[in-house]
Amino acid sequence: MRRLADALIDTIRVPDPADPEALFAALVDAVSAWRGRRVVVRREVFPPHTASGLWLEAETQDVVVVDQRAAVWHQIVIFCHEVWHMNRRDEDAGTAGAAVPAGAPRPVAARTDFSLA
Repeated sequence: MRRLADALIDTIRVPDPADPEALFAALVDAVSAWRGRRVVVRREVFPPHTASGLWLEAETQDVVVVDQRAAVWHQIVIFCHEVWHMNRRDEDAGTAGAAVPAGAPRPVAARTDFSLA
């Protein structure tokens, strides 16, 4: 996790104190560079008591959807959570991904239940 944070944060240049929207944009740019592909952030309303973020891995880009009702600082946390899924999938690709034929659809993540607590 430290290596990922260093790789992303070291490239970010924003004034201190940072405007949260500027920081978010710089973080998205850093993740795009790290992934070597476009990363798009969409802000949408999620149904109550469900998820607050979602990562969709398309063929040429990543789409991260965050709950638009969350404060910007919280949206950054949600985005970073989804980036962690990207990182884990990349790290696991050497083992689990080797058995998947090139171009075949593969699950990125799945959730079948949400806690209402």
